[in-house]
Amino acid sequence: NYAIYTVGFFVQDDWQLAQKMSLQMGLRYDYNNRYRDFILPRLAVLYKANAALSIRLSGGTGYKTPSLFDHTDPSPYLLEINSAVNSERSYGANSDINYHTYLFDALGVQLNQAFYYTRIDNPIILATNTTGNYFIENGNYLVNSYGTDTYIRLFYKEFELYIGYNHTESLKESSTATINMPFNPKDKLSGTFTYEIESEWRIGLEGSRVSNQYIGTNQKVNNYWFFAAMVERKFKHLSFILNCENLLDARQSRFQPIVTGTLSNPVFQPIWAPLEGRVFNLCIKFML
Repeated sequence: NYAIYTVGFFVQDDWQLAQKMSLQMGLRYDYNNRYRDFILPRLAVLYKANAALSIRLSGGTGYKTPSLFDHTDPSPYLLEINSAVNSERSYGANSDINYHTYLFDALGVQLNQAFYYTRIDNPIILATNTTGNYFIENGNYLVNSYGTDTYIRLFYKEFELYIGYNHTESLKESSTATINMPFNPKDKLSGTFTYEIESEWRIGLEGSRVSNQYIGTNQKVNNYWFFAAMVERKFKHLSFILNCENLLDARQSRFQPIVTGTLSNPVFQPIWAPLEGRVFNLCIKFML
């Protein structure tokens, strides 16, 4: 048994370079009595080309020490930390471009385009030994993730529309193979539409498309749509809210059995899609 004590400090400064650019630098130092020293620098640059356009670039490092409390799966078997396990280290950078304007003096437009990259060394994983006991160790691979995120917001009077698209490549890379990280969809398209009449009605619709997702065996699973809707009717001191989830009844059980095997020896499949079907609920809200 051992105790972990972590202390640290954070130093930050901010310089204004002319009127269009700002630079921010930070340095954090942590000491852990078992895993020793961690020096974590950060850097961020913001450039404002004009009132409508800005560009940001930032990067930094991080760490994660092994902990039994990160793995909460119930198990009758012994759970321990391998004595040779190292801390997980991460390195990342991201940037985004923001632009906003009005078209025809009425239609508001907001655009955001982001790019990001993260690398994880010595990933901490849960494994089993030959006797079936669980323990924590470092994976013999590194994780590289990179992608883009596109966000568009349109608003006109009481109407608002949000559209987003995310593409992420998250890969486990070793000396012998490169496979996809499980449960990380490569592509996700989402949108939200809202309409509001002040003090009377509020209506919202949202949907998303989850695509190109893999599970632990590097097996690609089915793509699916998920839709939801909400309607609120407001009165002076009272509101009725109807919420509807999973309108298309997207469920993993529509694509494959959730449980296989026998009653005495069931085999549970990895969860990668909703388990419940359509869900409706009605809420009454009182305002005093």
